[in-house]
Amino acid sequence: MSDQETISQWLDQLKQGDDQAVQELWDRFRKRQVGLARKLLGDAPRGAADEEDVALSAFKSFCVRAAAGKFPVLEDRGDLWKVLATITVRKASRLARRERRRRGPGESPDVGQVSDDSPSPEFDIVSKQEIQRLFDLLGDDLLRQVAYRKLEGESNAEIAVAIGKSVPTVERKLRTIRELWSAEVLP
Repeated sequence: MSDQETISQWLDQLKQGDDQAVQELWDRFRKRQVGLARKLLGDAPRGAADEEDVALSAFKSFCVRAAAGKFPVLEDRGDLWKVLATITVRKASRLARRERRRRGPGESPDVGQVSDDSPSPEFDIVSKQEIQRLFDLLGDDLLRQVAYRKLEGESNAEIAVAIGKSVPTVERKLRTIRELWSAEVLP
């Protein structure tokens, strides 16, 4: 049996609640997830949690959501890694934000640290994939235009003029976008 078939089989078993499949998947992807989390966290200070904790938390979130059927198109190794990487990126970002908030005003990083905070190539790739996935969820060009313009910082009135609709229409579209995206982004 090929590696691809084995992973697909484990994914099916995981969706049915098989603990052995969960362990097999964790064993297979743990190092990759921990490595990604380590790169994302960089030199950020570690408090109670580190890259291993981020990877484990992301994997647990994945398992709970997969068992609940939240990933209907999850069929192979590539799909699985995209989902695991996305969840890991989110968890690492939250941890880094939490750690930055915990710092006192006199404990901010020095200038050298700030200049080294550019995103890693992995983060960049996963971020672009996630943004594309969220825009694909909208399924409507008008919703995509509104979302894009809002993310670019335009006011509701500016968006209304640009798309030739009323401000209340723009506000309704934004509510729809928030509902669609929050269902995907929030646990």
